[in-house]
Amino acid sequence: MEDSAASDKAQQAFESEYIAVANIGKPIGLKGWCRIFPFGRTIEVLTVPVSLKAGKDTPRLSVEIAELQNDVKGYKARFTGYTDIEAIDTLKNYRLFIPRRQLPKRSPDEYFHFELEGMRVLDDKTNECIGTIVKVHNYPTTDALEVRKESGYTFVIPMNREAVTKIDGSAGTILINKEIIDELL
Repeated sequence: MEDSAASDKAQQAFESEYIAVANIGKPIGLKGWCRIFPFGRTIEVLTVPVSLKAGKDTPRLSVEIAELQNDVKGYKARFTGYTDIEAIDTLKNYRLFIPRRQLPKRSPDEYFHFELEGMRVLDDKTNECIGTIVKVHNYPTTDALEVRKESGYTFVIPMNREAVTKIDGSAGTILINKEIIDELL
């Protein structure tokens, strides 16, 4: 039993060193290209070729993005060794993970999506707790924060200057303009 617990703990430590940066979508064409659905903008600043891990929910398989392109429908990628539709289809619906230490540098007022999850959302006028960030969505037009109230009710707010007035990473809080949010709800 102790060996199993130690193995589980080592696996959890390994997995916590990796951050999910994108989902792999369906194949495009016949030459090994596929859609990539990024979480935030991390994928945009990677220098290809780049080695990553892939897996359904956890980093398991080593892969390398050989080419990455932005087109009108988003991103598409070609992976080394995945040269046809059947091969790339084996990666469909996997997540791409990058080692935490390889994340790009960011300025103090920038945040990775995973850093925002779990932060408390407060009214910027009263400091009243509105809820907690449960997920950050990366829509084509904007990023959005999914907030869960204590009641369990969830809602999504745009991550723009009008709605989100301040992010305080050290306090673990996000201040929002509740008047704007009330208009959305």
